[in-house]
Amino acid sequence: MKTGFEKLDNIIHNLNCGELTCIASRPGLGKTTLLIDIVNNISKNSDDKILFVSLENSKEQLEERIKSNNVELITDKLFINDIEDTCRSLSYKYHYLSLIVVDYLQLIKPEIRRKDLLREKIDVIKSLKQLSIELNVPIIITSQLPRTNEKPKLDDLNVYGTTYHYSKVLLLYNDGSNLKIDVVKNKGISHRFVDLLFNNEKLSFEERK
Repeated sequence: MKTGFEKLDNIIHNLNCGELTCIASRPGLGKTTLLIDIVNNISKNSDDKILFVSLENSKEQLEERIKSNNVELITDKLFINDIEDTCRSLSYKYHYLSLIVVDYLQLIKPEIRRKDLLREKIDVIKSLKQLSIELNVPIIITSQLPRTNEKPKLDDLNVYGTTYHYSKVLLLYNDGSNLKIDVVKNKGISHRFVDLLFNNEKLSFEERK
């Protein structure tokens, strides 16, 4: 399944069933916008349902930006087990989901509370990975990175869990002049870059030519 960003698709070889992909950035750089762009792009080319689980934005806010009736918006599920049950139920209802997206990791509450918060997030990530395999669907989850001025790196994600269960990791960052996607994990291929432009009129990203 293509994200609609041609250069990115050529690098990651599309989104594939049974894979968990992470889009991560420092706060305020547009990971939710990039996620919405991908959802809008995919919905143009498929009649299959997309499930968008948001723990940050209201349904009304998302409806202003999501441009397809094929997208099911869920904004009232905070616990991972509730998210899993909703995904299973809708997958059964619609017979097939083309994509599940979850925005974002740090707001998901674990099914089992632990003293170790890092262990909680690892449990959540593992559950989403298993869900992608069970339902045979690509899942994208967004994640915050620690707030610093340093260029992000793959190890930054270990603050909030683990990168082991991610098939692909895309880091969104600003290098001082351009907004970039750094593909830091993708089946042995890493540090391939895509330059982005923000279209103020459409409030969406475009690949820089």
